[in-house]
Amino acid sequence: MTWRFRLAAVSLVLVAIAFVQAPGRMVADTKLDLVVDPAGFLSRALTMWDPVGAFGQVQNQAYGYLFPMGPFFLLGNLAEVEPWVIQRLWWSLLLVTAFLGMVKLSGALGIGAPWARIVAGLAYALSPRMLTVLGPSSIEVWPMALALWVLVPLVIGMRRHDPRWMAALSALAVACVGGVNAVATFAVIPLGALWLLLQPASPRRRSMMIWWPVFVLLGTLWWLVPLLMLGTYSPPFLDYIESASTTTFAATLFDALRGTTNWVPYVDGNSVAGNDLLRSIGLIVNGAVVVALGIVGIARRGTPQRRFLLGGLLMGLLLVTLGHTGAVHGWGADSIQQALDGVLAPLRNTHKFDLVVRIPLVLGFAHAISSLGSALRESDSDRLLRRGIAVLGVSALLGATVPAWTGAIASRGAYESVPGYWQETADWLAQHDSGQRSLLVPAASFGDYLWGRTADDVIQPLAEAPWATRNAIPLAPGGNILTLDAIERRLASGEGSDGLADYLERSGIRYLVVRNDLAPSSEHTDPERIYATLAKTPGVTSVAQFGPGVGSPPVLTGEDGEEVLIKGGWQAYRPAVEIFAVGSSGRGPASVQDLDDTPVVAGGPDSLLALDELGLAPGAAILADDVADRKERPRHVVLTDGARRREAAFGRADQNRSGSIADDESYSLDRPVHDYRVSPTTDFLSSPQMIGTAGIEASSSQSQAGSPGPAVPGAQPWSAFDGDPRTHWKAGGADTGTSWIEVQLGGPTDVDEIVITLAPTMERSRALTVTTDQGSVDAVAQPGLPVTVDLPPGATDSIRISAAASAFDPITITEVEVPGLDLSRPLVMPELPSSWGAPDDIVMTVDQTYRSGCLDVEGTTRCVASQEQWGEDGRTLDRELTMSTSATYTPALTVVPIGGAALDAAAQAGRLAAVGASSYLVEDPRNSAVRSIDGDPATGWIAADDDPDPTLTLAWVGERRIRGLTVGTDDDLGASPPTSATLRFDDGSVREVELDEGVARFAPVVASSVEVHFDSVETREGVDAFGVTSPLPVGVSEIDLRGPRRLFPQVPSSASVRSRCGVGPAVEIDGRRYRTRVTTSEQSTLAGESAPAQICGLPEVALDEGTHRIEVIGNDVYRPQSLVLASPESGSAAEPTVAATPRWGKTERTVSLDGGSATGDRLVTVAENVNEGWRDVAGARRVQVDGWQQGYVVPASADELRLEFAPAARYRSALLVGALAFVALLGLTMLRRRRLRVPAEEEREFRGSAVVLGLAFVTAGLLAGTAGLALAVAGWALGLLVRRFSADAVAWLAAVPVLVAAGAYAVLPWGSDDGWAGDLVWPQLVLAVSLGLLSASVVGGVRLRPTLRRRIDGSSTTR
Repeated sequence: MTWRFRLAAVSLVLVAIAFVQAPGRMVADTKLDLVVDPAGFLSRALTMWDPVGAFGQVQNQAYGYLFPMGPFFLLGNLAEVEPWVIQRLWWSLLLVTAFLGMVKLSGALGIGAPWARIVAGLAYALSPRMLTVLGPSSIEVWPMALALWVLVPLVIGMRRHDPRWMAALSALAVACVGGVNAVATFAVIPLGALWLLLQPASPRRRSMMIWWPVFVLLGTLWWLVPLLMLGTYSPPFLDYIESASTTTFAATLFDALRGTTNWVPYVDGNSVAGNDLLRSIGLIVNGAVVVALGIVGIARRGTPQRRFLLGGLLMGLLLVTLGHTGAVHGWGADSIQQALDGVLAPLRNTHKFDLVVRIPLVLGFAHAISSLGSALRESDSDRLLRRGIAVLGVSALLGATVPAWTGAIASRGAYESVPGYWQETADWLAQHDSGQRSLLVPAASFGDYLWGRTADDVIQPLAEAPWATRNAIPLAPGGNILTLDAIERRLASGEGSDGLADYLERSGIRYLVVRNDLAPSSEHTDPERIYATLAKTPGVTSVAQFGPGVGSPPVLTGEDGEEVLIKGGWQAYRPAVEIFAVGSSGRGPASVQDLDDTPVVAGGPDSLLALDELGLAPGAAILADDVADRKERPRHVVLTDGARRREAAFGRADQNRSGSIADDESYSLDRPVHDYRVSPTTDFLSSPQMIGTAGIEASSSQSQAGSPGPAVPGAQPWSAFDGDPRTHWKAGGADTGTSWIEVQLGGPTDVDEIVITLAPTMERSRALTVTTDQGSVDAVAQPGLPVTVDLPPGATDSIRISAAASAFDPITITEVEVPGLDLSRPLVMPELPSSWGAPDDIVMTVDQTYRSGCLDVEGTTRCVASQEQWGEDGRTLDRELTMSTSATYTPALTVVPIGGAALDAAAQAGRLAAVGASSYLVEDPRNSAVRSIDGDPATGWIAADDDPDPTLTLAWVGERRIRGLTVGTDDDLGASPPTSATLRFDDGSVREVELDEGVARFAPVVASSVEVHFDSVETREGVDAFGVTSPLPVGVSEIDLRGPRRLFPQVPSSASVRSRCGVGPAVEIDGRRYRTRVTTSEQSTLAGESAPAQICGLPEVALDEGTHRIEVIGNDVYRPQSLVLASPESGSAAEPTVAATPRWGKTERTVSLDGGSATGDRLVTVAENVNEGWRDVAGARRVQVDGWQQGYVVPASADELRLEFAPAARYRSALLVGALAFVALLGLTMLRRRRLRVPAEEEREFRGSAVVLGLAFVTAGLLAGTAGLALAVAGWALGLLVRRFSADAVAWLAAVPVLVAAGAYAVLPWGSDDGWAGDLVWPQLVLAVSLGLLSASVVGGVRLRPTLRRRIDGSSTTR
């Protein structure tokens, strides 16, 4: 009774630990559905296809929650227990199960005194992995809790009871692990298998080895079969999540011993305990002491089953460090890592095997503190020393588990409940469900809100109507992901789109749900960008609002009465959730159109957005890669440049695509899949081709998918050589030591000097080193100013520019000018099959990553310099295409105005009065100097924040008498108002004036122009999203001169005017250049709106058979947006019609078809993800539409289409059969049969020392390579030597390397400014010595069998 009372008392302590973690609040643990609506979630798990989420999806291992986690939360919910209490009860169950399991297992093995078993139970239940993962994803450590109960029956069954019954009990424990994560479940198997393999041969062992696998299979059938079906019908989402290089980078040998190989806390700050374990010196040192004592316990003589413990430890280390390729890695690590990204992809999160390491170490820890701490019949000093060791072990354990006692297990972002307005949002969407989908924007990797962090999207457990969002791990085909990314890029542009509504409708989207309650982050689009886009997008209207207001007005008044501009004015008071309707009415989930008129598009899903904006493809389209038979020409072919060879940053939901990559250019990340796959083939990608150089390389760039932060395609290395001062190369923030960029000249070339210009956005001057084949020279460059660098005399093959790396101010180069070097980089468009002939339309567009620095926020234009981002095409559209036959096209060019002095001059050409500026905060037309004289106080001009002499120059025709000045700066402009100015007139007169409430009077001056130099300002402060304050630059909303006749304002005209030839960009076709004229109005130009341009003297473009180069070269006024070459002979694309859906279930559907006058086959499109499981009962041919939607080709005579999800019945049958198998296994364990007369085997002397020793050495090589093997052998030899004098000394010696390595981690923990100890070689190699010493202690030397020894002894005299 006393023993059980102690266990109960400690169990209550663990329950208390669970309940002191964020009491009264829920945390983002595993699955939001379990705490919000467990019944709904479990009912959905019974159906393989979920039509509600993610544009239709095969649910990812949702069946795994059917037992035990799902029912646990369901029972709590039915009992009306508070959700946070249910969550903590689950944690309590997990901790207590792990604790009691270790106590039971150590007892069954005869390890440790009773008190030591309790301490060991705590050491295991509160081990580093438990503390790290329990809060964020408790289901991942549930297998760790049950792994002990898998072993206990196997251990006991070798001595007593019916071995079959014990095997069934062990298998039941495996079955209770569940199937949420197959790898975590499998992790409970290796130690059980090792235990049976190491036991002496006997009837008991044979019986358990036969029945245990059978019973395990019986208990896991309920999730194994659905898992296999998931692998068959699910998209390859494993390719689109973290790669093996990421999941294994932390799996060093020391971290594997300590239990800190889970990679997530290294990159995510939400796990409090996980972060503390990596950074806290106290936790590192105390944890190392516990590990060291565990090794001592395994190594000491007298430890029961120590060969099993050693074998388990070595096997666990192998599994956990599998594929690690750090400073120290084992044989074949590179190949294994590649396999983890391929056939072994499900196993790539090797940290889930931590329990295989932890169980042997904790058992060794129990033996160490027990045997060393017991009172011996020796001197009092010996007893005191050994009891002190026990106290040390207990104290170290307390120190290593501090996060548990301090409430640090719960992740950051705990919340009381899901706000009610989200339930109201879900209800509204259900009431207005038209069969189409709602899209939550902005895209976000995880659900992180102002009120708390849910990890899952908050609407997931609430939604009854179809919904979707772009998150970090979309369980969808690659084409659907690219479609969502295209929508996000367009929404983030801040610019209206004539085709966005059509694109949303073609994607089956009826509503946009703008979630303004997302926590501010650089990981997602600012909602104000979305509002600015939607405000200027036709066909999108606000229809509902929910929740309280969030945000604030753009200008707030502080306690001192000073006004502060929030986020540069990109701030507004918005409802927590606002819903926008797309289109006038719901189109339903299905549409039908003529198959023959359906266009075939050579491009990707994101190319279709450009076609919608240009009005070229009103209905569904088929991508060229999805055309199986390419021998026959489709009726309508469109060639585009939208699908480019890029690399995706799979972990990001926004700004996740690299710049375009040439065919001969390698990817930045080492992984088998680099972009989202749309089709089986990728024959129609566009890729750049470098001309004039052998290549341009860099240490890194912000355009790469692997760089920290957002991927910015315009920051590619080419941007430093493209001749465009608005683009730049920016080094990635992960460079260490030196950042560099290098141009290969293609052969020995004499270059006397180069000119380098740093980007004006850099914070300080930088020391540069320019290196050629002849040597290096140093130079210092100032931001924004060109510096000429004289190179060492002599020819060189390359020129490299390098500078010290910086994570906070990476080197950024706007331009590198190399005399005599003429570079270009056209984008080579895909070549069509020769049987298709010439395309009907050729569509060329600049990349869609340009982001303006100005937004229209609630009717007021506000500009923020740091928000401007140029795309990789810059101001030039440069394409190369190949024609298989000649054709003639009508060109249609669209251009966009560029802000700056040139635009100001062009916009005011012919005016009697005009204005110019010294600088611009953002070179956007909406920040034009003309905005300061347009008569609209909601617009204005803002100077650059580094302008030393901000000036506006006013000029007019004829001399006028000027006697005063009025300057107004609106509070919403986002600028500091000037308080004094110096006026310099063209007649030489100078007036220094004070602006009293913006007005100044002075002695009259007769002049025709004046420079207004703003000398001082009333400084206003701005605060960014992270609370950093900075002064705002000077700005003017309206400026006016006082005189007899008023010169200003000059209101922009709304009348469209066709400019003269030469105003627009130049067009060059196969070397022949043409000028262009632009048709637009002053108002449209100053608003930054796109405009049509005509090529002067070229009404038609004739392209002969062969390769052609087409360039549209922007100037300082306009840049190209798109160029379309349309064949006059091409017909119109198919127009879709809505198809009725009288029956629309989860897995069975009927689409009604009205044949009408149709004479050919028709294409039925279902706006859900394509999936092999969906089929037409009548056998209609399936085709992928728009790169991701379901398409079915039906004959004109068909009056309906009957669809079914074929594997649905098999899935439900598998669940039923698996449940029956589980019940059968449960019945076997409850039916205690008569004890079999199977005698227990006495422990025999182990005779496989040589084999075990050999395996230990091989393991050392697999863990740490040849060097590790050599050190392990050296440690083994040292151990044998020391063992002759003292066996205990070897055990203690084996622990020393652990403490030495821990010292390195204490000095250089993760996040240290001086680096991380995990990147060092010696801390890992020194642990190989520990493995050798451990082997020497447990296995010893190689002993020859007596018979063999006698033969050897007589071999000298016997033949």
